[in-house]
Amino acid sequence: MSRGPVFAGSGSEIDDDTGREMAARLEEEYGHMALVLWEVAGRHLTAFWRGHVPEAIYVKGRTPQELRAALAARLAEVTRPPHIPGGSFPIPRQGRGPG
Repeated sequence: MSRGPVFAGSGSEIDDDTGREMAARLEEEYGHMALVLWEVAGRHLTAFWRGHVPEAIYVKGRTPQELRAALAARLAEVTRPPHIPGGSFPIPRQGRGPG
């Protein structure tokens, strides 16, 4: 299931130089596993996750804290194991083969 960007709340206005600096620091903080940009027109940070996940991760936030929270929530959402109705997978018993 593909979703649009996650936009995390609103905060105080950030100037462009500070926004670009914050984006660079966040990218380093994530070990370059996220491409982080300061979007001048939108006045927010945007992150695209580069790591292997089942679906694309694209989040936005007006502050580094909001971006971190949005990215953590989205990573948890797409990496969570699917719900299995009726419980979990059967546990194999020693000495018994499949079926």
